[in-house]
Amino acid sequence: MFSILNELYQTREIEMVSQEPHKADFVMYLDEEKTQKIIIENKNLNTNIPKVDLLKLYKDVETNNCYAILFSQHSGITNKTNFLVETHDSNYILYVSNVEYNPQSIKLAIDYISSIQYKQSLHNIKKINMSSDILNQIHQENTFINMNIKNMKLELEKYYKNSKDQLNKMTPKTLHVFLSKHFADVNESQCEFCKKIFKSKKSLARYKCKYVNTSSEESDSL
Repeated sequence: MFSILNELYQTREIEMVSQEPHKADFVMYLDEEKTQKIIIENKNLNTNIPKVDLLKLYKDVETNNCYAILFSQHSGITNKTNFLVETHDSNYILYVSNVEYNPQSIKLAIDYISSIQYKQSLHNIKKINMSSDILNQIHQENTFINMNIKNMKLELEKYYKNSKDQLNKMTPKTLHVFLSKHFADVNESQCEFCKKIFKSKKSLARYKCKYVNTSSEESDSL
């Protein structure tokens, strides 16, 4: 993960701090002065990330007073949907599930949370007295950032939908039909009426084929 982060963000300072208390696994600084940063927690469990790890992340956010990302590489996260953003102690936390060390997913997540943090910093600047020209410029930048954040969310939704569609297309249907003629366990995952393929027997059991009644009526007529 450390090498992926450095490859994606070659101009940012990134530290591996997994051995230090209350600092998550990595710290990424967003500016040269190190006034803005995000902490990154990386999990490799094959089961959903438990609540105890979420409580630890909350503590890390409180201690560092910064935004955070939790990447679960091979599983979901308890009570958190994929790419959920929530606030804790006035900071934002982004949860990303089933990443599988995909650089595109990692970059989208970091760019997303970085944009939110930058937007918040602009909001804080507005509290200081300044000229109307500067305020107008900040407003224009803020509008541009809001538009980009919205577009990034749409791109994230599109990316995961396309990924799911691509995985479905990768199902070897022809091979499956061939094997179903010779192996009973494969045949049990295929509808005998419409030949639709299912990944599990449980999915097949829940499926209601529209051709069942038609086939029954034809048998009765015979």
